[in-house]
Amino acid sequence: MDLEERSAAAKRAQEDSNNLRNVIHLENLRLEHDLAFFKAVLEDTQKDLQSNRELIATKRTRSFNLQLTVDHLPFLLPALL
Repeated sequence: MDLEERSAAAKRAQEDSNNLRNVIHLENLRLEHDLAFFKAVLEDTQKDLQSNRELIATKRTRSFNLQLTVDHLPFLLPALL
């Protein structure tokens, strides 16, 4: 293999290396974008979950208070009549 062929082979190898580096860079950018998107989705989901937990806790408290009122109605009704 003469010097010219070696030089051409080295150029091809360099081009292949550059192409692979570009592909990897683009893939990393895509993955970073996807990660940012999924982090935002996770954050929104966690906020919704916390909101739902608070709503359930409020409803549970109201339900408990209503049950106490219903349980005490038989004792309160004679006093009202």
